[in-house]
Amino acid sequence: MKTIFYLFITYFSTICTNEVTTETRSDKLKGCSTQTNTCADLHTSIDSTEQFQQSQDNHYLNRSTMIFPNLKLDFDKILDMPAQALHEVKSLKVSKITTEHIKELSRKIFKELTLLEELDLSRNHILELHKEDFSPLHNLRQLDLSVNSIKSVESKSFLGLNNLQQLTLMGNKITGFDRDTFFGLTNLKDLSLVRNHIEYLPVTGFKHMKLLEVLRLDDNTIEYIQKSNFVDLPKLKELSLSTNKLKSLSEDFISNETLNSLEILNFQSNSIKDIYESTFHGLNNLSFLDLSYNKIEDLSNEVFRGLTKLEALYLDVNNLRNIDRFLFRGLQSLRILLLNNNKLEDLNVGCFDDLSNITIINLKYNHFKVLRSGLFRNLFQLIKIYLSFNEIAYIENGTFENLPRLELVELENNKLNRLNEQMFLSVLNLKHLKLTDNIIQVLSPGIAKQIASVEELFLSKNQIIELKPGVFTGLAFLKYLNMESNGIEKVYEGSFSGLPRLELLQINYNNINAINSDILSGLEQLYELEMRVNDMQNLSLNSFSKMNKLKELILGQNSIQNISPGTFVGLSNLIVLELDLNKLIKLENIFEPLVSLARLNLEYNLIEEISIDIFKPLISLKEINLNHNKIITVTNNVFSNLHSLQMLRLNRNFIKNVSSEAFQGDDSLSTLELADNQLVSLSGTSFFGLKMLNTIDLQNNHLRNLDYKIFQNLTQLKNVYVAGNNI
Repeated sequence: MKTIFYLFITYFSTICTNEVTTETRSDKLKGCSTQTNTCADLHTSIDSTEQFQQSQDNHYLNRSTMIFPNLKLDFDKILDMPAQALHEVKSLKVSKITTEHIKELSRKIFKELTLLEELDLSRNHILELHKEDFSPLHNLRQLDLSVNSIKSVESKSFLGLNNLQQLTLMGNKITGFDRDTFFGLTNLKDLSLVRNHIEYLPVTGFKHMKLLEVLRLDDNTIEYIQKSNFVDLPKLKELSLSTNKLKSLSEDFISNETLNSLEILNFQSNSIKDIYESTFHGLNNLSFLDLSYNKIEDLSNEVFRGLTKLEALYLDVNNLRNIDRFLFRGLQSLRILLLNNNKLEDLNVGCFDDLSNITIINLKYNHFKVLRSGLFRNLFQLIKIYLSFNEIAYIENGTFENLPRLELVELENNKLNRLNEQMFLSVLNLKHLKLTDNIIQVLSPGIAKQIASVEELFLSKNQIIELKPGVFTGLAFLKYLNMESNGIEKVYEGSFSGLPRLELLQINYNNINAINSDILSGLEQLYELEMRVNDMQNLSLNSFSKMNKLKELILGQNSIQNISPGTFVGLSNLIVLELDLNKLIKLENIFEPLVSLARLNLEYNLIEEISIDIFKPLISLKEINLNHNKIITVTNNVFSNLHSLQMLRLNRNFIKNVSSEAFQGDDSLSTLELADNQLVSLSGTSFFGLKMLNTIDLQNNHLRNLDYKIFQNLTQLKNVYVAGNNI
């Protein structure tokens, strides 16, 4: 096997002695032809900046210029690589070697590759690294050994790699290393030991890497770290120890005198319970600190002292019960503070006073009951506050006062029963207010004036049963209003007045029994109205006449029995109409104004009869859904000449007969569904003229035979479903 591999490399490096055509080198070297299967699955791709030198008669490769700076070797059945395997490709600068079985690198295999700059040995099965395995590679800058099976790394395994800048050992089985394992890596900048089995860190294990900038030790089993682990790393900017088994951070765990360049420090997902007050002292350049997903119960008010450049502090998913008033003192650069998913019940007024540049505060999933006035005072840069999933029942006047940049307040899933009119004084830029899933019963008209800039208002899952006239007056910028699942019974003329920019109104899952143009007055910009699952029984004349920009009207799952002609007057721009799950029995001339309608859903009604030409005005209609009704016959001139229609669904009716020209003129129809009906036979001209028909579903009828003429001239037909018949 070694001989075969060597022969291939030799052939590869001396190909210049052979005549070649104008094929590329990657085309010329497709595989290794031998009498065995050893190289049967070899794929080689070569990428070179050198050009072929051409003569008048033949094309040759000039040996003096024939170099392969980029080489990728993907093997399937090579078990090892002999020492001389790569000796003839001395000019390599970039190499990727991948096999499924190689476990060991032969000594001196890289002896001649002194120009190599990048070496990728990832996703092999290398078990060990030995001393000076890579020592000839003086120019190597990147070495990737990730996703192997490396268990041990000998001392000085990387000796000689003086120019190495990036070393990746991620995804191996390394349990530990000694203080000289990385000896000689004087120019290393990035070291990844992520996802190994490292249990401890040796004293001064990284001391030889004075230029190291990034050290990743995530996803190991490290239980303890100390000051001596990180000495002599003056350039280190990022240290990550997430997903380990650390239980505490002692006051001397870090040699902060030599880590004054550190900017990112990550301890996410450990079991840290205790942090000493001097743990982070001296890390004057730290900008990101992640302590989330630990077991921290308490923090000294001195623990973050001196972190004047800290911009992001993650304390979420811990067991914090109290925040000292001075815990965040001096953190004037902080922009993001995460305190969600803790056990906080109260916050001292003034605890955020020093956070003059804070933009995001997340306090979700705690146990707050009251928000006190002044809690967020003078946070002039604050943009987002997350307070959902608490137990907040009362918000004092002025709690959100004087927050000029505040855009988002989330108060979902709390116990608020009213909104205080003085709650949002001087909040001039609020765009998104989320109050879903509280117990609010009454909306005071005064609140709208205090949140006049709001563009999205979420009030679903409350207990509002009445919308009084003028309740939203003042919300001149509101674009989205969600009032779902309240139990609203009464709406009046003027209930939605003062909303000149509203585009989407969702009042699904309520008890509204009637709607008319006076109730909807003022919604001239509305493009979608959703009233699914209410108690409406009738739709009266001109109900939507003042909503000429409406594009989607959702009225499904009501109790609508009758739709008066003229109901949809004014809806010339409507594209989607959903009337499913109602009690409609007959369809008469109600669709005339809907010249832009593309999708009509009438599924799950009681429709028995459809008037002739009822769909004819729908010149843009592409889809009709009439599944689950009581239609018996598909007659001529009901679905005929719908030139834009692409899908017609008539499944689960009682259809016994389809007239011979029922679909005549539907020249765009591509899908016709007639499954689960009572068809016994079909006329030979039932589908005549459907030149675009692609799919016919006739499953679960009573058909006994199908005349071949039925499908004659259906040139686009690909799918015919007839299972469940008696053919």
